Amino acid sequence: MAELMPWLEPWYRRFVAAMAAERAPQALMLGGPRGVGKEALAQALAARWLCERPLEAGESACGQCRSCRLLRAGDHPLAWRLAPEASLGNEGRQITLEQIRDLQEGLSLAEAGRRVVTIVPAEAMNRFTANALLKVLEEPPAGVSFLLVTESPSALLPTVRSRCQVWWIAPPARDAALAWLATQEGGPQAAPLLDLAGGAPLAALQWARAGWGRWIERFLAEVGGEAPKSPLTWAAGLESWLKAKETQESGFGLEAWMDWWLRWLHDLARVASGAPARHFPQAGERLRALAGRASLRTWLALETKARARAEWVRHPLNLRLYLEDVVSDYADLIGGKG
Repeated sequence: MAELMPWLEPWYRRFVAAMAAERAPQALMLGGPRGVGKEALAQALAARWLCERPLEAGESACGQCRSCRLLRAGDHPLAWRLAPEASLGNEGRQITLEQIRDLQEGLSLAEAGRRVVTIVPAEAMNRFTANALLKVLEEPPAGVSFLLVTESPSALLPTVRSRCQVWWIAPPARDAALAWLATQEGGPQAAPLLDLAGGAPLAALQWARAGWGRWIERFLAEVGGEAPKSPLTWAAGLESWLKAKETQESGFGLEAWMDWWLRWLHDLARVASGAPARHFPQAGERLRALAGRASLRTWLALETKARARAEWVRHPLNLRLYLEDVVSDYADLIGGKG
C-alpha cells in the first residue's frame, strides 16, 4: 500500500481496528473539502479490505498479494469504482442509473467473500440513481464494503446518509500540511497556494504543479481595485486571459477562476465581519480597504449571488457575457463605473 498522508493515518487505523473487532462499517461515507486526500484514504481502505495477507499485525495491506496487485492495476474482479463517465452521457457530470444496475448485476454474480464498492464523488448521483443505490444498501450482500467519497454529505439523500457511517476528513493543521508539502516534488512552490486552497494540501500541490502560482498576482491585481474598470472592459480582459494559450495549457480556466473569485468574496465578507482573511492573507491590506466600502450584509449578498452564478460554469456559455454578469455588481461597488 502506498504511504498515506500523515493526517489520514488515524482514520485508517480506526478502520483497521473496527475490522479486527469485526465491526467494520458496511457503508462508509468519507466527507471533506477537495484536496484533503479522501480518495487516497478510500483506496487504502479498499486495499486493506481485500488484501490476502496483511502485514504488521493486520494493519497494512501487503501490496504484493494477487489481490493488491490486481487492485493497483485497476483490474480487480471484486472491486467496483463508480464515477461519472462522459461516454455515458451527462457530459461526465453524473453517475448514471445504468452504472448502478451494472453494479447490482456484478455483485449478484460475483463469488462470495470480501468485495468493495467505491463511489466518487458520491454527490454525482441524482435522486433516481441514489434511490437505486439505496436498495442495495438496505439489503447489502455479505462481505461488501461501500466507500462513498464526497465533498458534501448534505448533498446526498438523507436515506443514503442514514445507511452510512460518516467520517469528516478536515484539512490538517497548517504546520503539518507545510511539513508534508516540503517532502513532495513541487511542494515548496505549493506553500503560497495552501491558504488559497483552504488548507487542503493536495489541492495546493496540484495547483503548484500546474503552474498556477504565477496567476495569483494577476488575479489580485484584477480584483483588488488597483485599476477599477467598467464591467465591459473587465470582462473583455478576463476573457482574453482565460482564452490565452498559456492559461489554457496550465488548466486554469473559468471554473478555476470562479473558484478563486468565490474565495475572494468570502474573504471580503470575513474581513467586513472583523475576522481575518482565510484564503488571501497576503492581501489583507487590500481586503480591509475594500471591505470598508460596503456593509457585511452587502458582501454576503454578493457572495451568495456569485455562488448561484458559479453553478453555471460547466454549461455552454458566452464567456464574455457571463463574466460581465459575474463582475458587474462588484465593479460598481468598488467604484469601477468606467
